[in-house]
Amino acid sequence: MKYQIDKEDLKKINKWKKEQELKDKSNFVSGERWSYIFTPGSLGNMIGVRDNILNEEKDFTNYDYWA
Repeated sequence: MKYQIDKEDLKKINKWKKEQELKDKSNFVSGERWSYIFTPGSLGNMIGVRDNILNEEKDFTNYDYWA
């Protein structure tokens, strides 16, 4: 199954990632810092991003699309 992130949501994700990197500048070699979590639902897909260094996760689901 293919999941897509629209441009506006991607901007929000990248902003959050930059904020996370300011908290801890550690970085894994090949990008393992970030996990993207896609959960299909009957009304739409949920999108989450996890910072594996700080063990923090944020929901970026755009519930406005679920109308």
